[in-house]
Amino acid sequence: MNYATPSAQAALAVRALLHDRAETQERLADSIGISLSTLKRRMLCASPFTIDELFAIARHFDVPLPWVLFLRTSRTGSGPDPSGSPSNPPERPPATAARRAPSAPESPR
Repeated sequence: MNYATPSAQAALAVRALLHDRAETQERLADSIGISLSTLKRRMLCASPFTIDELFAIARHFDVPLPWVLFLRTSRTGSGPDPSGSPSNPPERPPATAARRAPSAPESPR
């Protein structure tokens, strides 16, 4: 379970978007209408993002708002994997046969 504050989660998600899109903090700050120092304070969780800033960031990256609010491990093939490995979904363990209670022997017909 993740106990990070909503502002810290948003900062991680924005950092991931910046990385994924090879975008600079300077261009993002200019695009959403805040100073670079304000964006850096938000990214360091020294002050929380405003809802208007979060919507502007989503518009800037052309992504749904939840992508700005929560760190996603996969964004249709892109995005960081928390383990640091390439973003491939983990293999699922093989399905096991359902366990059933022993049934009564079939009667001959």
